Amino acid sequence: MRTALFFASIILMLSSCASMQSTPIQINNLQLLDYGLLNISGKKTIDKSTTATGKHNVVDGIEFYNKTTDIFPNLKDTFGIKYQVNGTPEGKIAKFTFKVLHPPIKGRTMSTAKVKATVGSWRADFYTFDEKYELVEGEWKMQIWDKNQMLLEKTFTVKK
Repeated sequence: MRTALFFASIILMLSSCASMQSTPIQINNLQLLDYGLLNISGKKTIDKSTTATGKHNVVDGIEFYNKTTDIFPNLKDTFGIKYQVNGTPEGKIAKFTFKVLHPPIKGRTMSTAKVKATVGSWRADFYTFDEKYELVEGEWKMQIWDKNQMLLEKTFTVKK
């Protein structure tokens, strides 16, 4: 009897541990909500070795004001994308890679940053021309990747 109770309690404990495991995140798609030029607020710049400039901007707020793919840049101009993260379970945090493919800046043609987004909510990613050497004409692509799968891409043309 004591042995049966012992095994029953082990089985009960294992089944409760299995039910406590978190549900894996399933990303169905990313829906582009807005793009173009935007204003940012609460900007903080951090060091990031995976970008062409070695810097990455984090902000408190954004507001898109010109929906365009043609960018005529000035210093401090910001352009980017806003997208909805569709999947399950809602409220969970998904991890993506934000990539910007751009003409050569300091010998690099791609800048990347690891980003987090809440499933069922929107997120915005962007690029700000902080230095004169970043004002490079050509095709710029903003991409969102989940591991080895590109989920979203938007192409901009930077012109002088």
